[in-house]
Amino acid sequence: MKRKLFVMLLLAVMLFSGCGKSREGIKGAGETAGPETSVPAGEEPQAETEGETGEEIETEGEAETTKDPEEETEAEEETASQEHYKRESESGKVKFDCRIEVPDAYKNNSAPKLMVTGQSYGEEEKILSKYAEGKEIEDTYEGEAHDGIPAGYQYSFTDGSGVGWGDSFICWTGNASYYHQAGVSNSDNWEEYCNDQVSAISAQEAMEGVRQELAEAGFSEFDFQLVAYPVSHKTMQRLEKAAVADWNEGIDDYDVSEEEKEEMVMEVKETWTQEDDAYVVYGYQLQDSLPIYHQWMAMFRSIAYDNVTNAPVTAIYSGRGVEELMVNPVYYFENTGDTLALKEFEEIAGVVEEKFENLLDDKSYVVKRARLFQMVRLDESQENSVEPVWYFEVAEDETTQKVTLIDAVTGKLIF
Repeated sequence: MKRKLFVMLLLAVMLFSGCGKSREGIKGAGETAGPETSVPAGEEPQAETEGETGEEIETEGEAETTKDPEEETEAEEETASQEHYKRESESGKVKFDCRIEVPDAYKNNSAPKLMVTGQSYGEEEKILSKYAEGKEIEDTYEGEAHDGIPAGYQYSFTDGSGVGWGDSFICWTGNASYYHQAGVSNSDNWEEYCNDQVSAISAQEAMEGVRQELAEAGFSEFDFQLVAYPVSHKTMQRLEKAAVADWNEGIDDYDVSEEEKEEMVMEVKETWTQEDDAYVVYGYQLQDSLPIYHQWMAMFRSIAYDNVTNAPVTAIYSGRGVEELMVNPVYYFENTGDTLALKEFEEIAGVVEEKFENLLDDKSYVVKRARLFQMVRLDESQENSVEPVWYFEVAEDETTQKVTLIDAVTGKLIF
């Protein structure tokens, strides 16, 4: 029964193609938002339209508990150079206390002008050969093509594993549902897990294993920037037990038949051992040394945050290998040969300062992160375009987290 529910949740992930959905109950048993991206129960994430500017992403949560991946994760590849930046507005309402995360190649304030020429969802032939050959199919699913997104296909096998491709890519083993029940890739639990220690594998081995899996699924021609953090069996056992109990207690609140409620009941993993120790690996496609801020992150306020919950590439890697890998569509780019002149960071910071200074309140705002991305989003003709943007995380009175995006070329506020 639990396996069936897990498959349903994976289907939901593929249907939304990266657009996370908040739900009451178990942390990690579904696609829940992280602490700084939570959506009130029953509400859908709201789309960010092209015409909206100056709107704030506002969510309740402890801003101080959200640490920078580059500072706190055990391993990071291709780290951007970082300069600590401090600044305070004349009134003292807005302060900057952050690292400027930007590759050395972009410190001359220029960037190549790119075009999006297509998307990759993995290679079907390689996917079927690696994940479906010789397995007995238990269930299948096919999603219709829509809005330029191709049809999606998914197979669940009798051994508990499965694979999906077409509108995105996902593969999982029979153990993956337990990792989800323990909320290993839910940023609500990130702080508890990041201090874990595991000995069976290293973070580097986990990232290399995920890169190999990406290549074998048909993404070998793309570069990825990855980070990893450990999840130990002891912490997973504790968090899974609490989460499953919360979930099962809340089943009666659902307006479904008794038979459906029985199918919703989850069971904890019988035994957690050191063999289950793993790393959660996540990150972004990399183009010309800049991470790609994915189209879905740019559209939906609830998943605009740069963290494990929202990253377009996420994986769970144990000593057994990849337990799960999820990849949102990866982009093909063409360098047009033109160069874009980027605004000086001081000027960009001034735009952020002005935004929060102009709010008619008596709150204080502290900029905690500043990171340069290449952002993909739909333009006025509903075609994918790409532009350099500055990503800022701002703490409001140290209790509420906001994201602000600034066009790195024009200095205009995106949101």
